[in-house]
Amino acid sequence: EVLNDFFRKNESIPLKEKRAIRKIIYYKKEKVVVIKSLTGDKMYENLDNLVEDYGWYFYITGVPVGKSDISIAIDKIERKFDETYFKEISLSKNGSEEGKIRVSLYPLALRPNHNSLILGIGNFNMLLDCGIKEEYFDYINDYLKNFDEFLKDAEKTRILTEFEKYKKEKSESEASRQLVIDEGNQHGGNNLSDEDDISNESYEDKKKTQTISEEELVMFNPKIDAIFISHSHFDHISGLKDFIKLFPDVPILTSRITLDLYLLRDSDFLKQENQDEIEEQDYVNVVRNTIYVENGDKIEFKEKDSYLSFFHAGHMPGALMMFAKISDFKFLFTGDYTFYDITPFAGTMRFLDQISRPVDFLLIDASCAMEEFGNVSNQFHSLILFLEQKAEYGDNSLIGADPSSLAITFMLVFWRYFRKLQLRKGFKKRPNIYVDQMVRKNIQVINHRYEYIYGPISRLIRDKANPFNSIKFRWFDHDDLDFIRKRNNIIISHPPDLSYGIIRNIINVIGRNPHNLVFLSGAIHEEPGESLLDTSEPNNETGVKEITFTETWKMPFRALLVNTFAPQIKIKLHGDRIQLHEMIKNLKPKEVCFFHQAPKALIDVAKEVETSFDFIERVSVPHKRKLMILN
Repeated sequence: EVLNDFFRKNESIPLKEKRAIRKIIYYKKEKVVVIKSLTGDKMYENLDNLVEDYGWYFYITGVPVGKSDISIAIDKIERKFDETYFKEISLSKNGSEEGKIRVSLYPLALRPNHNSLILGIGNFNMLLDCGIKEEYFDYINDYLKNFDEFLKDAEKTRILTEFEKYKKEKSESEASRQLVIDEGNQHGGNNLSDEDDISNESYEDKKKTQTISEEELVMFNPKIDAIFISHSHFDHISGLKDFIKLFPDVPILTSRITLDLYLLRDSDFLKQENQDEIEEQDYVNVVRNTIYVENGDKIEFKEKDSYLSFFHAGHMPGALMMFAKISDFKFLFTGDYTFYDITPFAGTMRFLDQISRPVDFLLIDASCAMEEFGNVSNQFHSLILFLEQKAEYGDNSLIGADPSSLAITFMLVFWRYFRKLQLRKGFKKRPNIYVDQMVRKNIQVINHRYEYIYGPISRLIRDKANPFNSIKFRWFDHDDLDFIRKRNNIIISHPPDLSYGIIRNIINVIGRNPHNLVFLSGAIHEEPGESLLDTSEPNNETGVKEITFTETWKMPFRALLVNTFAPQIKIKLHGDRIQLHEMIKNLKPKEVCFFHQAPKALIDVAKEVETSFDFIERVSVPHKRKLMILN
């Protein structure tokens, strides 16, 4: 009777909300009705009336976010290799355990949006990430075909050099950096720009070369023996599918979540009518070649004192660092990392004690190494104070966040704060949090693979207290944007530079209202986001900032832009200067080498680090397509 009256006669709950109900459980003895629904705003508003009218308590909750179709489809594919594959592979010449095993590094791509290096361990060559375009495959073939020549040239390129600032005689205001290579009595210099290459060097003013003997020249045909993928972001994985086309028998070492998120974003799986299996053969081949590695896993070689091990990197779900122990030489590749915990994911600080120290060679992400983000909790708290004020008055907030892992961090931090505010202080204006469908698909992967997530979210999902099931989380797509004209919502979308996608439609509404709030977090390198953040950019004649999407689509921007109002608020999922220093203090590396930035920026980072730590013997910056001998 109660449910019949609720659905057929109760007009206080709109039909759209009733249709959003997915499951009802009732407990007759306790007189409790549990409603699991996609939305429930009016039910919440009328909760007291429902109890009074029916004499039953209505408990309103969300619909379970569910498991991941892409994860299920991937798990059905049979694999070519397993973790024992490398046990019969010898790193040394002729399989001998005697003598030193050479460790080398050959940078293929070092741009901020393309990352890939070849780690050579004796006879074994491993690709560290595969963020490359088709043209780079020629460089790989060149490396394999002419390895002897690269080895000989390594003697010349492994000269320590000194960077000096100097002023041009013509203008005191023009400064540039000159690379001075002390090679005998010869000195040479180059002015460096963001696009220039630089040599493998440290800032020590002594000269050190490494002589390559004839015995060290290869007596085998080099090939790429394996790939390690640190995480699923485009700049680290974009060339993987095409690489496996060219090299179909190369095993891939990566985590389950990294593989899931890669196929979720790159393949056409979401467009398939039938999502029981992956239809694109190229992606099936990638899955077949994958050997899963997770935090603490070890890959052993024929040599008993040499192995690879893997550790959680923070940054995003599934991200891993790779540690290589080659006899007595210890190498660590961080990929992209975060040192501190950032809800809901653990940072590297929890795992560094598992790594043997001191590290001989640390290859570390420097993309944000000259920035300081401050205390992460304080940054979030500052932003939330703005959001709370907007919620109090029923205004809307738009958070531009990319990648999806950052969007997930925002939604959980906001959800937890407002839930506590409701429970402890009786806050009655708790906002709904809207995220797009791609973020939902990412959440389903996390939900499916929760045991491989490191941080509190894993325990909550395991213990059936999954916050992703909250009715306060809502999912939207292009076909359902009615909510942006309603009040008291937090909307999280991408990309933050507003360059394409659904966020344009959202900001076109949210950005016009001076009572609303906008915060753009993540990589902002394109228009119109760049102009919006540019405080020197003039307003139009009415004194209002204007966003130009196309020649025919412009809009006045009147909302509070937190980026310019409170520029100290910075939230990024990369290690900043403070986190870089913490990594170095913990790992005690003998040599530190940087990647993931323009050459000029890497030089600045290297200089700063070289002067900050007495125990570091050498600070180096890689030179793309020049071989470095590390030991």
